[in-house]
Formats: sequence, C-alpha cells, structure tokens
Amino acid sequence: MTSEDFDYNGEQVASVPVIHTFVPEERLILSWKLTPEEFVFVSDSAVKKNFTWFSYCYLKTKETSAFPLINDSLPYAVRAFINGQFSLHQDAEIFVPVRDATRTEYKQKIILQLGLDEVDTKAKNDLFEWALENASKGLTWAKIRDKIPETLKSWGVLIPPAPSLQKLSQTVITEAESALYAKISNTIASSKKKNLDRFLERSENGKTSSLFTLKEFPKAISPKTILEYIEKSSLLDESDIRKIKLDSVSPVVVSNLANGAKLYDVYHLRRFPNDKRHAMLVCYLYEAQ
Repeated sequence: MTSEDFDYNGEQVASVPVIHTFVPEERLILSWKLTPEEFVFVSDSAVKKNFTWFSYCYLKTKETSAFPLINDSLPYAVRAFINGQFSLHQDAEIFVPVRDATRTEYKQKIILQLGLDEVDTKAKNDLFEWALENASKGLTWAKIRDKIPETLKSWGVLIPPAPSLQKLSQTVITEAESALYAKISNTIASSKKKNLDRFLERSENGKTSSLFTLKEFPKAISPKTILEYIEKSSLLDESDIRKIKLDSVSPVVVSNLANGAKLYDVYHLRRFPNDKRHAMLVCYLYEAQ
C-alpha cells in the first residue's frame, strides 16, 4: 500500500467504481455543474482528495434528496466533468473515506448546506396523517407506498436508504390502514356491529353463513332465484344495515373494502381485528343493498 492510498489526515480511502453510460452534455451542465458558492463550500468542507466524491454526493443529494450509497457506481462522464471543475485529470479516481465517522461528518455538512431534515418523529407523524388522508380519499396502499419518496422530498426531508425506507413505508401504511378501519368502524353503533357479526355465524343448516348466502350469485333468473333475492333483502332489513350511513366515507374506499371482503372466506373474516372486520363487512353489505 502506498501513500496514495491515504488522505491527508492519514485515513485509508477507496476509489469509486465507474460505469460507461452516456450522459448528454446538457445533463452534465444542468445536474453536475457547481456554482461558485458551491465550489467554495466543497473546498472548505472536504480534503482535496475527496473533492470529487464530496461534490458528487452533494449534487446527487441536491437533485434527489437521497444521499448516495458508498458502493454506488458513477458514470465516467460525470466523474470527468466534476474532475475538470477542480482542474484534475478526467481519469483521476474518486476517493471516498473508508471511516464511517468521516462519511457521516461529510453527510451532515451536505444535509445542513441543503437545508434538509432527516426522518424524525414529526416526519413520521406527518407521513402517517398524509397516508391516512389519501387512503380516505380512495388512493390504494400501493400508490401511497410509491408516493412516499416524492412526498418526503417535497417536504425537504432526506429520503432514507432503501431498507430503512421500506421499513418506514410499511410502518406508516400499517398504522394508517388500522386508523382507516377504526374511522369507519367508529361510525357504526355497537348494536349494529353485533348484527354485522351475525352474518358470519353459521345458518340453520350448519354449512354456510348468511354472508356466504349473500355472496352467491344466481346463474340464471328463475322463480327460485327471485325468492332467494327476497330472502337476501330480508336479511339486510333484519340487520338494520340499510340504516347505516357511510356518507363520510369515500365511495372508492367503500368499493375497495367491499371488493376486499369478497376475497376472504368467513373463517378468515372472523379472525380479523374488530375494526377491520366491521369496516370490511359494512362496506360489503352496503354495496350489496
């Protein structure tokens, strides 16, 4: 190992791998050009051997609100363009500090310079409220998950690395989903919740439930199917389901939960948490009217 493998503080460094991907000149100027003020910031914040890497991390974070990973590859054209701004040879390697402490120090300088916040309790709470609000309007959980990174970016919050982002998204969606079920369930009187649960009880023949009967779709119109329809209508009348108002719930949400209820059999519906079970049942029966 030679002295070139260390920075000026005696710390071991490693070079960043490059990939030969075409980058248009307009893109280089738009995304990878340092302003005079940014040039001074880089020069004051990092040792000379880390200038290119520090600039790359700064400009990448500025554009995406996500700090690059240590093993990220860099397009050759980008490396050459940044090197040129520091009067370095275009093929000069990009050196990154090996020590976590140094990389963390550099990261904090960049975050502070860009005015970004890291994910904290407030950001998590705001994300929960945002997810619940959008879910209440009918946005699917999959779309909400996809929008989380751009939402954090719009708030000036640093997007965490993929594993942490995935964990954050799962936590937020799980909590928001439970809150949505509770929001719908709280609109139902306790007596009517008991009526809902009766749809999951086995009928007199001991083989099916009232809900299963409602799920059956007639293959053809006949006197028998007409009588069955009348019986189903009577079930809904007896349960007082028709008196439940879901005006405060988005029709899209009602439809989504009703369709979800169709996917489960009575065995699984019985084992759902109360709020989830009642929310799915009331939406399904509301649409079955």
